Parts: sequence; structure tokens; C-alpha cells
Amino acid sequence: MVDQTAFMLLSGMVMGLSGGLAPGPLTTLVVSQTLMYGRLEGMKAAFAPLVTDAPIILACMWILNRLAGTGWFLGSLSLLGAALLAYYGVECFRFQTAKAQREMKDPRSLWKGIWVNLLNPHPYLFWSTVGGPLMVRSFPDGWQPSACFLIGFYGSLVGAKLLMAAVSGLVSGRWGRAVVWINRGLGAGLWLLAVGLVREGVRLLTD
Repeated sequence: MVDQTAFMLLSGMVMGLSGGLAPGPLTTLVVSQTLMYGRLEGMKAAFAPLVTDAPIILACMWILNRLAGTGWFLGSLSLLGAALLAYYGVECFRFQTAKAQREMKDPRSLWKGIWVNLLNPHPYLFWSTVGGPLMVRSFPDGWQPSACFLIGFYGSLVGAKLLMAAVSGLVSGRWGRAVVWINRGLGAGLWLLAVGLVREGVRLLTD
């Protein structure tokens, strides 16, 4: 029991840290929201997985196994996610200065993070192919190993995103006008991610 629990905790921490530091839609959103609106807004976006992933996990361990053969569900999510990322990329290009941006409108950072995560197929793929099966295999050992996996995973995942927001906040406060060009680069990055999601969506829909 102790060995299995420790293994699940360590596995969750490693997977969460790698996911938290990996480039992707939510990572890019955390950085861009921090640069546009301040460190607190980036941190709000970082908490999105804690809101979205409970239904994602349940869906992956129940519904997705019945839909995995067609690919239409994940393919449709990919195309919707691509449209959302393209829109957020436009917002990055419209960015002027951090001060002006904060005065323009409500940043809605947490809601943006929630929508990006819900429309990103990768959490669904992870929980249906890696995280979900790993937890199911640990069920005979009781609830503690699965709980430790979730604690380790989300502690590392969200912690890594919060660290990115903190570092990006230092950049925003010191570089001033250069942040405008950084945001344009992030906007281009979001568009590239959107293209990737379109390609993945088309592949899933046509396979």
C-alpha cells in the first residue's frame, strides 16, 4: 500500500510538472493574460484545470470509451478549440499597453482558461489513455493511491502555471513597451497552436 501510494504520488507530480511546463494553449494564455492584465489575472487562468478537469475525468472514464472509435467528438473539440485560440490570438495583437488594457475591459482570465481547457482535446486524451487507466489499476489498493495521484498531478500542474505567471509578471513590470511585442509573438503562437488543432481535428474526423 505504501509503495503503491508513493509511486502514484510521484507519478502524478512528474506528469503534472511536465504538463504544466509544456507549451500549449493554456500555458500561452497564462503568460499572455499576465502580460496584458497583471500577475493576478495570469494566476486566475492557471487555476482553470481545477474547474474543468473533474467532468473531463468522469467523461473519459465513462463516455469517451464509447466514442473513441469514431473520433468525431475529439475532432469537433479540436476545431472549436482552434477557433477559440485564433480569437485570443487576435486579442494579443490588439494589445496596446498593460495600463490601457486594464482600463479597457474585464479580463475574464479564469473563464478564458476554462474554455481553452474544455476545448483542448489533450486533457481528454491524457485522462482516457494515461491518467484514467492508471487510476483504475490502483483501485484494488484502495482510494489513497488515486487520491495521491490527483494531489501530485494537480499540485505540480497548477504550481508550474503559477510560477510562469509570476515570472511573466516580473517581465511585464520591467520591460514596459516591449511587452506589446511579446504579446504579438504570443498571438502568433496561439495562431500556430490553432493551426495544429485544426490539423489534429481534421485527422480525427477523417480517420
